[in-house]
Amino acid sequence: MEALAGDRLTLHGRQFRFTDLRPDDERVPPLRVGDTVVARSGRTADELEVYDTMQEGRPLHPERLEAAFPQIEAAYQGQTTS
Repeated sequence: MEALAGDRLTLHGRQFRFTDLRPDDERVPPLRVGDTVVARSGRTADELEVYDTMQEGRPLHPERLEAAFPQIEAAYQGQTTS
């Protein structure tokens, strides 16, 4: 993450409005510039949903990414899931 101001973050040179979906106890300390986040697209093209952070190149909670696999797979196959 390159910049952070309120509910806006900059990732790969592009600014997004973000929602932090991590559990409350993981939001302390809050996200900081330089953190690597695991995010997915939000409801609109300028939104991101942050649901994990990375440490040493790995998600801190890989089970969250695993739970998202059906949605990821469906997106690549041009399908939607509920």
